[in-house]
Amino acid sequence: MKMPHLLKIFFSIIVILFLCASSVFAHFTWIHPLLTSVKIGETVSVRISTGHAFPESEQASSMENLTSFAMSPSGEKISLQFNSDDNFLHSSYTVGEEGLHTLYFESDRGIISRTTRGWQPGGKDQHPQATSSMNFYTSALAHIFAGENTPRGSGPIDLKFELTFKIENNRVVLIAYRDSQPLEGTEISVVKMGSRNAEPIGITNASGQLSYSRDELSEEALFVALYSRDAPDGSNYDMDYLRSTLYLNMK
Repeated sequence: MKMPHLLKIFFSIIVILFLCASSVFAHFTWIHPLLTSVKIGETVSVRISTGHAFPESEQASSMENLTSFAMSPSGEKISLQFNSDDNFLHSSYTVGEEGLHTLYFESDRGIISRTTRGWQPGGKDQHPQATSSMNFYTSALAHIFAGENTPRGSGPIDLKFELTFKIENNRVVLIAYRDSQPLEGTEISVVKMGSRNAEPIGITNASGQLSYSRDELSEEALFVALYSRDAPDGSNYDMDYLRSTLYLNMK
């Protein structure tokens, strides 16, 4: 049975309160290399940043539930080990081959429920008195280019939820994927340099795509994809809640 309309509105408010109550989710969080165009063999510093005004990082994100990797052009998956600084998490990645390298992290909290003791792991079968519950997942992606021919876009790397891109003329085409399948109905916002707000730019079409003008961007930009829906009938939670960020340096 689908969630009644008023209950869904109430649940959405609860989700917003949850995001604002957590220091991790009250800020923008993204992964980014300090260099995006490099030579083969070069080692690049990589950061996970958290802050109110992109691209400045104000605090180091929690590493709980977080896993991070680099995906090479040939498909090799390389673990990234981060250390905490005062204002960010930092790691490094050595570029071993020509082409597009994808840096990413994901945090899969799974099914969590809001109880009198706060948000707890498990669904309503474990917490029958919970006021709401969700299946919560977030990821963040960025890219490094190695070689003379700059790639014109990226492809999915089989994450639970992710945002990719391609450049067509003077447009950035954003593509949302869930389990490597294009996802319609994903809400996408952009955070521009120096901004404290995510500006909604639209919802993906049946091909999972949304086009955006490059003229609206300067150099660095953060795109935020959000997808939520009622849980399937018979589930032990109320809603799927998926989020992904994509860092692009357009210079």
